[in-house]
Amino acid sequence: MNMDKYVYPYENKPNKDQLAEQRNKYIDQAVDGILKHFKYSSDLYHELKLKKYSDEELKDFFYKFRHQPS
Repeated sequence: MNMDKYVYPYENKPNKDQLAEQRNKYIDQAVDGILKHFKYSSDLYHELKLKKYSDEELKDFFYKFRHQPS
């Protein structure tokens, strides 16, 4: 039984690329939010900065952490 017509009853249902792009955009926003919160509320952030970790390296860490299976 094809459930697509019940989930997306319209003709212009999003394709897999659009859904993946949207999902990645939400993950990017989440990682940016985590990093911003981490910057302003964490002593660990300042410790990592003293060890010369860049924001990009921290973002990579959060991405890896985000994609681990639960």
